[in-house]
Amino acid sequence: MSGNSTIEWTEKVWNPVRGCSRVSPGCEHCYAERLAHRFSKKGLPFEGLTKKTSKGPRWSGKIKLVTNDLKKPLSWKKPQYIFVNSMS
Repeated sequence: MSGNSTIEWTEKVWNPVRGCSRVSPGCEHCYAERLAHRFSKKGLPFEGLTKKTSKGPRWSGKIKLVTNDLKKPLSWKKPQYIFVNSMS
């Protein structure tokens, strides 16, 4: 495996969008919601995108476009499997 991911079925993850909203019962098992909360303090990548509740971390419903990341695929030299928006 090459790239920046340890996920066995992909080679890279690319997250030009951050954040989410719960929309189905399946969201109860969302790994991204818990992981994002770990990086939601002031100055960190997911600041303002999660909130702490009595049931644990929850998405705030806010979405952040990471404009600096939009051009990243243009620099990739070879075809590869990309997991897009693994954290949204």
